[in-house]
Amino acid sequence: MCHNCYVQNLTRRRREKAQSALRQVASSVRSSLQGPETRALRISAIMTRGNQRELAREKAAKKQKEIAKKKGASASEGNKGMTLEARKQRDADIMRQKQEKKAGEKAAAATGGQGTSGGKK
Repeated sequence: MCHNCYVQNLTRRRREKAQSALRQVASSVRSSLQGPETRALRISAIMTRGNQRELAREKAAKKQKEIAKKKGASASEGNKGMTLEARKQRDADIMRQKQEKKAGEKAAAATGGQGTSGGKK
């Protein structure tokens, strides 16, 4: 038997022994307590890892969020499949439309009428 196999078997046996002891403790606690408040005690006696899984999930989600941030503009949903030039052209068209709308509102206000959007009061 190689060293790694020996270590794996040893850790497996230790884990099984710890789980067996935990089951015995949990069953003795379960049998000695009665009532609705005992459910929480039983669960806490059975759960040895606590909320490590939840913390690991949160950490993984945070890591994925950071990775998504680093990917840049080309990976975002609105820009998928577009080249840099196409994105620049689209953004320029949007800005041009906004500027034309603003200039139209300004011209309407200069002639004495109200702006089309109502503006700030």
